[in-house]
Amino acid sequence: MTSMSPHISLSVVIPCYNEEESLPRLVEVLEAQLGALTPDYEVILVDDGSRDRTLPMLREVNREHPRFRYLSLSRNFGKESAMLAGLSHARGDRVAIMDADLQHPPSLLAEMLPLLDSGDYSQVVARRTRTNDPAVRTALSRVYYKLMNRLVDVQLEDGVGDFRVLDKMAVQALMTLGETNRFSKGLFAWIGFPTSVVDYENVSREAGATKWRMRDLFNYGIDGVVSFNYRPLRMSIWLGLLVTMVAVGYALWVLVDAIVNGNSVPGYVTTICAVTALGGVQLVVLGVIGEYLGRIYAETKQRPLFLLKESSETDVPVTSALGREHEALQRLELARSAYAALHRYLAVADCEEHIGYALLALDRPGAAVEHLSHARTLHDEAGRTDHVAACEAGLSAAHGQRERPRPALDLPRVAPPLRARLS
Repeated sequence: MTSMSPHISLSVVIPCYNEEESLPRLVEVLEAQLGALTPDYEVILVDDGSRDRTLPMLREVNREHPRFRYLSLSRNFGKESAMLAGLSHARGDRVAIMDADLQHPPSLLAEMLPLLDSGDYSQVVARRTRTNDPAVRTALSRVYYKLMNRLVDVQLEDGVGDFRVLDKMAVQALMTLGETNRFSKGLFAWIGFPTSVVDYENVSREAGATKWRMRDLFNYGIDGVVSFNYRPLRMSIWLGLLVTMVAVGYALWVLVDAIVNGNSVPGYVTTICAVTALGGVQLVVLGVIGEYLGRIYAETKQRPLFLLKESSETDVPVTSALGREHEALQRLELARSAYAALHRYLAVADCEEHIGYALLALDRPGAAVEHLSHARTLHDEAGRTDHVAACEAGLSAAHGQRERPRPALDLPRVAPPLRARLS
């Protein structure tokens, strides 16, 4: 059976991409700040396919500071996926998300955590003021958020980013959202729950350079608009109607002019302008439709949002379940905890066998082999040949499971004895 993990009061999730210059200072500041807040904390540093020495440095940090765990993704999946990977491995009662460049000041957690602990809020978010920002950037940001809030189905606040603290309920809510195209700012707002805001002034990077380019920000803005509503499609309809009305009006004007002043040859400039304008409208509408179709295509493939190649922990799955499968795995973990508590009342061999069947049904063959092997040994020692044969059949299925396409999650396949005990 899996040993009980130590209680963690606070988990801090930090995505890292080419942060070799920032990591030493980050670790120093976090150790000082988090140690003053709680003795039971962990830091999850997620290497998002960095090309510099970030990963070797994370290994060294973990050796020197065991509270600092790390995950390394198989390639650069993006900040959204890195955050999701960290959230899926967080064990704390409270989970904070922040950047590695220290532009999210860890000292602010001393103000955010008491608000979360009051029980009145499930999210406490940090909102950056624009006191020292250039006037042009501030104006553009305000225009963007006003436009966004008119288009999307949730309300986004200017200055609010990923820096926040969540309770377990909010984290579980995020993990139950199984969509592939994730716009975290919108998802944080979509799950709702009581939210408090803490303002702070902008902080400059202590080291390194920003990884965000203007093109990335533009694409991120498009993701926000498309991910949370279908208004662009509706606007395409209205734009098409408007162009049609203008074309009909122009045709009527040409007809009336021909009747009153006689037939005349249409101008070259007018024809070129009309063809160009209509062509531009068609391309824009096709682009909007293509954006939605591309997202539907990505969702139907159901590919994982990230893959792990390395971790500071052992026996860590290569990815994490989302949506209904995540809920099913959570129920399985609760069942495993219940079995541990009831261990004195159940035969050890039967317990191991049933858990192995459940893990096999949930497509976790590695863990299933561990439990079924133990069960087979115990049954063999007790001379229960029928159970030994059943365990061997389960082990054979587990060893062959990785060579077959992954089956769809089907909870009724869980062993009947397990269902009977859980009902």
